Amino acid sequence: MKSEFEKTHRTLLGMAVEAVTLEAALHGPVADYLTRWLAAQYAVAASEQLAGLEGEPRVKALRAFIHDTALLRRGDQNAERLKIERERLEVASRHADLKWKRKVIIGLETLLTYVEHHPKAKAAFDALRESVRHPFDPREQVPPKD
Repeated sequence: MKSEFEKTHRTLLGMAVEAVTLEAALHGPVADYLTRWLAAQYAVAASEQLAGLEGEPRVKALRAFIHDTALLRRGDQNAERLKIERERLEVASRHADLKWKRKVIIGLETLLTYVEHHPKAKAAFDALRESVRHPFDPREQVPPKD
């Protein structure tokens, strides 16, 4: 008999596979499409409810609809803000990677220039290079010395 944990685990995995499949088919998050559908349903229901109202009851219903719409828009704005923040972080990360890559390359070039002009440093560098060489890569195997 399967434990409750195993049942829950299997159920969640199934849900995850279904969600990924739907997102791939829709080319976007399922929640985005669900939100659009619900907004359309809400608009139809609101229109039907307002059709039978006049005066103060109509104003109260409109206020409730405005409140609901404001909450939905706040959610949209938060989602857009998060999207912009993710994009900003991605750009900042790429920029930082390029910055450090440039510094590493400059540092290595400086080291190699120093090694070329100092025999003791060259010997030490050659010994280091030999000790960290991957022994299983045939391109890096050194022929035996005579």
